[in-house]
Amino acid sequence: MKIRNLVCHTVAVALASCGLVVATAQGPIAVTEANAAKPKTPAAVTWLANQVTDAGKKIYVYRDFADGVNAFTQRMWISNDVYHKTTPPAMNEKAKAYKGTSAIKASIDFTKFSWGGYGFQVGVLPAGATTPKLNFGQYNAGLNLTGAATLHFWARGDKGGEVVRFYMGGLGKGQGLTYPDSAPEIDKGSGGQIKLTKKWKHFTINVKKANLTRIANGFAWIASSAKNRGKKKISFSVDEIYYSFSKPTTGPLFLPSYAAAPLSDARSAINGFSYTYDQALSAILLAKKGKHAQARRLADGLVYAINNDRYFTDGRVRNAYSSGDPRSMPGWYATNSEGKSVRFARLPGFYDTATGRWKEDAYAVSTSTGNQAWAILALTEVYERAGRNPAYLQAAVKAADFVLNKLRSPNGGFLGGYEGWEGASAAVSYKSTEHNIDLISAFARLSRLVKASRNTGLAAKANGYAAASTWARNFVFGKMYDSKRQLFYTGTSNDNPASPNHINKSYPLDVNAWALLVNPKFADAKKIMAAVERNFAKRKYGGYDFSTRRKGIWWEGTGEVAMAYKAIGDKAHYKKVLKYMNSKRTKAGTLPAASIDGLNTGLTVSGTNLPWVYPKRVHLGAVGWLGLAQEGFNPLTL
Repeated sequence: MKIRNLVCHTVAVALASCGLVVATAQGPIAVTEANAAKPKTPAAVTWLANQVTDAGKKIYVYRDFADGVNAFTQRMWISNDVYHKTTPPAMNEKAKAYKGTSAIKASIDFTKFSWGGYGFQVGVLPAGATTPKLNFGQYNAGLNLTGAATLHFWARGDKGGEVVRFYMGGLGKGQGLTYPDSAPEIDKGSGGQIKLTKKWKHFTINVKKANLTRIANGFAWIASSAKNRGKKKISFSVDEIYYSFSKPTTGPLFLPSYAAAPLSDARSAINGFSYTYDQALSAILLAKKGKHAQARRLADGLVYAINNDRYFTDGRVRNAYSSGDPRSMPGWYATNSEGKSVRFARLPGFYDTATGRWKEDAYAVSTSTGNQAWAILALTEVYERAGRNPAYLQAAVKAADFVLNKLRSPNGGFLGGYEGWEGASAAVSYKSTEHNIDLISAFARLSRLVKASRNTGLAAKANGYAAASTWARNFVFGKMYDSKRQLFYTGTSNDNPASPNHINKSYPLDVNAWALLVNPKFADAKKIMAAVERNFAKRKYGGYDFSTRRKGIWWEGTGEVAMAYKAIGDKAHYKKVLKYMNSKRTKAGTLPAASIDGLNTGLTVSGTNLPWVYPKRVHLGAVGWLGLAQEGFNPLTL
């Protein structure tokens, strides 16, 4: 994984985790609310919709270490040692969890401090800075928690009998500062002192009547020797610290792509990553199934990302974002390419304990053309089905123009995107068959929608988008099909700069299924599906590998194969593949990315030399394609 130091989500003393008519034999019967049979919603769709809905019910102070949903990431030590002569005790934010992957373990030595504790802050990041600052009320940078009813947390003592005060708010109150917390310190009452037991216990603080319009101190603990008589030191743990809302919040959202891995697993580094493709696929499925409120939240996330990049202003989409609310916290700013100070869409990363730095991933910060296309597909789908919000169409146009203006190849098709860190980002020289398939649909759909738009400026772009769709189509079906093997190539490589259309002669599963989703009447359609069975099937008419290695089942691709069969009219094989997928899903409606851990695609992650592998963990992409196959929805229809 290519990484670089970027923003350290810590402060000097503490670690931070950085939503007819039915014909019968007797004649037509009008369907009413009373007798209408509501179409059954597949478990996959229900599960996905619930992920969005549940995200609107909570704002986390801390869920897991370095989790993207953690809103109060900065740590403020407070104690009787006003001159900071003694080093504060560090909190272990990767301790054994009550729930999830980790909890916070805290301690205080009463031989060094008569009292002390930590406040969990929003902090501030001025434009151009790389290290956040603490906010004691001098910055207007508190989080608006209006609508929150209760602050929840779980806690336990190491030995039992530890007395700790837990509270929120009160930062800067009564100190003459310009922007103190809007709420005073609020605890459980009667001094807020809680005697802990060795077992995890759930505690709540009622904040329903408080003014929560500006909260910089989301949670705090303080322990004193006076309340812990006879104890030289105490240790305790807290976990699952969050504000609950009686009415779910709305606003832009990114869902995590994978179920979290244990922190002992190196792949936990991507626990908080939301890959753009997974986000887009989820929005499409929800929109198609009528879960419009949830689809809009995901589309709003994409719109925010396109319009509020921390550096670029040209409409490019990053390959991944931080899960949760994509908006940077109040008081957190970046300087974009135009020199403006802006709030920005948060990018994912991980905390490197060895260096004490927050780091980012080279692939995540780059832009792949396929992800650009899927963002367009999602925005146009939600625009058509869930309210025709002009912001969706405008963002799709901005994303499309980036591809059209910067990635069109004179040799046919479109280049694979841009790679590299800000200030050194450059267009790649390869072309991906998959990316161009995505663009066939994205440009065609956008052409149709802008042509029908009342916005004359957008309507004027229709012919250009239609031509771009044809340009991508000619590349895919005119240059990337191997008629002898009856499969589509991966694309062109940059191994031979003198020959820009030098073919990468490997055959991934997805391009062969997707080619038939955009062109189901392709003359060799049945031959292609026969070749898919010969080359990719781990289980005939059941499960398929990403590559011709056939080491395990790639569930996302298996859903794609099911839909390819349906697209070409082979209902029998479509049902067989779908039946097998349904037999392997969980009761909740989920599937992992792969049937084995570390399923190797045979490719490397773009911009790196690392193998591209899939884990055996619940994956949005796999769940999305299961839901699409269950419903018979083709996301690449023109």
